[in-house]
Amino acid sequence: MDGPMPFLLLLCVVALAVRFGWKALRHRQHIRRHERECTNGARAFDRGDYDVALTEFRALLNCPQCDPCEPAQTMVGLCLQMQAKYDEAISAFEIAHKLDPQSLSPIRQLAYLLACAPDDELRDGRRAMAMAKKACGISDDTDWVGLTLLAGAEAELGRFDEAVTVYERAMSLMPEHERDKRSDSLKDLRSGLPFRCNPSFDRSRLLKTYRTQSGS
Repeated sequence: MDGPMPFLLLLCVVALAVRFGWKALRHRQHIRRHERECTNGARAFDRGDYDVALTEFRALLNCPQCDPCEPAQTMVGLCLQMQAKYDEAISAFEIAHKLDPQSLSPIRQLAYLLACAPDDELRDGRRAMAMAKKACGISDDTDWVGLTLLAGAEAELGRFDEAVTVYERAMSLMPEHERDKRSDSLKDLRSGLPFRCNPSFDRSRLLKTYRTQSGS
């Protein structure tokens, strides 16, 4: 083939190779950056540096090249909860729930905070009950965590007999080391005392949640 056509074809091939090679490189860099943000955020959460963890997980959510993801949004909520910013945490979990309505983590956290937040205006027993029932439904009522949340919602609604019955069922399903830690909670319910957020207890519980969430 004579004339300029072979040369133009060669230029096109080279241009396409450069373009797609550059895109592949940018994509790899993009993935590595997200992996770094996720790792840094998880490590910061683990050591209790929630400001740093928030920065890292929010960077994941604010990436213009990606759609927001439920795990990162849930981690934002967990960080806010550990900073006792319960109103912001509830909002964060609500967004996470909208991103993935079947994910257990935001459902559980909403059920917990709506039943147990220390501020009266943040609690909503009926919504807590709905979220706790949804958590139990997803796990076919075999998840002891969901049942403890259901008991907390019953207590917030003033139905302590029902709360005790549900919590006793949860304790029959949970591991022995969990039963040892939760005997006081059952005593509170029997005494007519609702559950309220406990920062030290929440930290041990949320560390397990984030490790499940991040796959670590």
